[in-house]
Amino acid sequence: MKNIILILIILISLKSFGQKNNADKYQKEWFEKAKIEIEKPDLAGALIKFYWAYENNKESELGKVCLKKIDSLKPLVRKEKINELKGNWKLVNNESKEEHFLKISETEIRFYEKKNGNSEIKLVKTEKILFNEINYGSYPTYWELIFSDNQIWNFNVNDKIDENILYTSKTNKVGDYSIKHYPMYKDGRKPRDKRNFYERIK
Repeated sequence: MKNIILILIILISLKSFGQKNNADKYQKEWFEKAKIEIEKPDLAGALIKFYWAYENNKESELGKVCLKKIDSLKPLVRKEKINELKGNWKLVNNESKEEHFLKISETEIRFYEKKNGNSEIKLVKTEKILFNEINYGSYPTYWELIFSDNQIWNFNVNDKIDENILYTSKTNKVGDYSIKHYPMYKDGRKPRDKRNFYERIK
């Protein structure tokens, strides 16, 4: 019986040692990839890879370096995000009779509405730009926005596709950091795209 227990202890120790070695290996790989992103420069890509490196071993010396890199990159990436979003936008996938607009500045997002047949554009609400600090899942979400109702939103302009199209979607709620999954249909149907699409207006 003692021999069996000893063997189990040895096996568990070997497994833990192997897992730590793998974590350290992947951490170094992601760290090197992050440095390449810095040189491009792709600050958002670098932040993501430093985050993945950090997640592999938070307590290691390299993990602590990664955390410092993340903290220094966050304000720069957020500044880039705001510069992408700044401007006037009109909702294009709109099923209602009203027209909806956004005006985004460095500090706030203003929501406007224009009723059918009316020339007046009315301010509906204003949201201060407040970035998310809590990550959930395996992907950093430091550039998501928290609204006054505690809903977390993702605002994204993919300049590689079209810098004049803005995608917005509700991703979560403060305090609820469960990972959301899209439904999969056996008959091949695709889940409904819940994103809002805005077009840049001059």
